[in-house]
Amino acid sequence: MAKLSIIIPVYNEINSLLKILSKVEQVDLGGVEKELFIVDDFSTDGTREILSGLAHKYRILFHGRNYGKGRAIRTALTEASGDWTVIQDADLEYEPEDIKKLLAKIQEPGAVAVYGSRRLNRSYFSERHSGFFYALGGVFLTELANLLYRTDITDEANCYKMVRTDLLKSLDLK
Repeated sequence: MAKLSIIIPVYNEINSLLKILSKVEQVDLGGVEKELFIVDDFSTDGTREILSGLAHKYRILFHGRNYGKGRAIRTALTEASGDWTVIQDADLEYEPEDIKKLLAKIQEPGAVAVYGSRRLNRSYFSERHSGFFYALGGVFLTELANLLYRTDITDEANCYKMVRTDLLKSLDLK
């Protein structure tokens, strides 16, 4: 059976934590098994205490100090055993149901990585979780990257990232 490792980096997400966990649990991946890793990056708002109470249900890893999202991903990646790994932010900006779309794409022959794009979602500007100028800045950076690197991407910062786990582990992530 195929397996998907889902890494959820968490930092001060007391208001969204339980909701995002519920949404991730509800996503039906068909015959693909889910493996969840929640990495608390030294939250100070009560998130750690909530997670401590959920240790019987999830694989939870705690940092002894705040290192940042990148370190949280690397921490979970050491234990990930899925065929693919996806990063799910805990702030409710991304819809976990979209994981199914990425999973369908990464299972296509030759695919090793799939990136999401917030701008391909027509409701991005009307339902955004960030401010207008933040969203506009993202559009500017995307267009600048396209100009500088002669690419044709739609979301330079991208949202979801799903990568074959063996490939992700082989990268020297910093």
